[in-house]
Amino acid sequence: MINSTFWVIVIAVGALVVAIANIQYNRARESENKKEMAVQALLILKPEIERNLKVMIEMQKAIPKSQVPLEAFDTAAWQTVSNGELLLGLGDSFLPNMMRIYNLMNRANSLHSRILEMSIGVTSALSGTSATRVQLQNSLLAILGDLEPILRDVAGQKA
Repeated sequence: MINSTFWVIVIAVGALVVAIANIQYNRARESENKKEMAVQALLILKPEIERNLKVMIEMQKAIPKSQVPLEAFDTAAWQTVSNGELLLGLGDSFLPNMMRIYNLMNRANSLHSRILEMSIGVTSALSGTSATRVQLQNSLLAILGDLEPILRDVAGQKA
């Protein structure tokens, strides 16, 4: 007959194995959930990034001709992703680029709306707006120059 101490040790070892397995299971499940969130986030963001790349190209062509396209950068998908838990799934290398892209796009949208207001809004009737408009266009071109390489790089990545 086997000693009772042996069975106590077997039970303790079994409990330890179950505890370790439970911890590993939760880690693996969390990792799988993050990967799935990243896939969902990229599926939402990728079309918007591709559209915004086209908008950027149009702006870069139009601004030197003293024209301003009516369409600004779309940031709705980013707002959806960043306000939910989907942001947690994005990788450490991808997330800073996305944050930089949307920061630059928001700055560009702000300048874009000011330039449009000076072109067709009430402000267009005021004197002295042409010099300010040129400064805003130059600032917008500088932001687009910063945005272009990052946006092209992210747009070229696979989802």
